[in-house]
Amino acid sequence: MIQNAFGSSVAAKSLSLAQAIVIASTFEFLGAISIGQSVTGTIRNKIIDADFYEDRPDILMFGMVSFIDLIYKSGTCMLGD
Repeated sequence: MIQNAFGSSVAAKSLSLAQAIVIASTFEFLGAISIGQSVTGTIRNKIIDADFYEDRPDILMFGMVSFIDLIYKSGTCMLGD
């Protein structure tokens, strides 16, 4: 959703496209580093029981990728793209 945050700034010529890319990349990286571990911990401990899949991590990975695909396809169908 970076395009939503920086699109108006680039369109209004407050930032150049290169400046917007550098700022967005910096904050995306910092966000992933600073809160990524807590998000992973929440998913692992409060949403799913990862220990249940300890002997079959491939099934856990398949389920997670399938869920991401479902969200993507649902979003594009609602938008009509």
